Amino acid sequence: MTVAHAPHSWEFLARAVEVGGEEGLSALGRSKETLQAYRERKHEILSAFDTLADHVRVNLLGMPSEQGNGPGKKKADTSKMNGTKKMIYMINDFPYFVEPGIEHGIVWSTGKLCVDEMLALLEEQLPGKEKLYFINPPSLQSIAEVEHAHVFSRDQPAGCKLVL
Repeated sequence: MTVAHAPHSWEFLARAVEVGGEEGLSALGRSKETLQAYRERKHEILSAFDTLADHVRVNLLGMPSEQGNGPGKKKADTSKMNGTKKMIYMINDFPYFVEPGIEHGIVWSTGKLCVDEMLALLEEQLPGKEKLYFINPPSLQSIAEVEHAHVFSRDQPAGCKLVL
């Protein structure tokens, strides 16, 4: 994970998302403090769950849990989902380092992310906001086992009309 020494502007984020792939998205980073908090929380989670993906599936996506691979550890019981798909939007607990007024969220899904479904969820959760979204390439994904997209949002700049 990359440390950013200054907050990313909307324009910087838009360029990174436009370039995409490892070339554009690897430029995004977290503050030193946020990265440290992430590492501490990761250690905490891995003392209770087999993987970070299990934590996300159980605590964020509501999957049932079962005994994990170690004493006191849990893992997600994906067999009980019966093909049910759930998608949620939430503020990222460990956001990229962005300027004030920009929010970094995540869309988590129990199944393959469909852009149309995701955009409908985002419009419901972030009505009237300007949005950028992307899915990290596999080399940059910290929790590759769970489908997710990163979302940056902000209020519409003054003088702009929202066109749907």
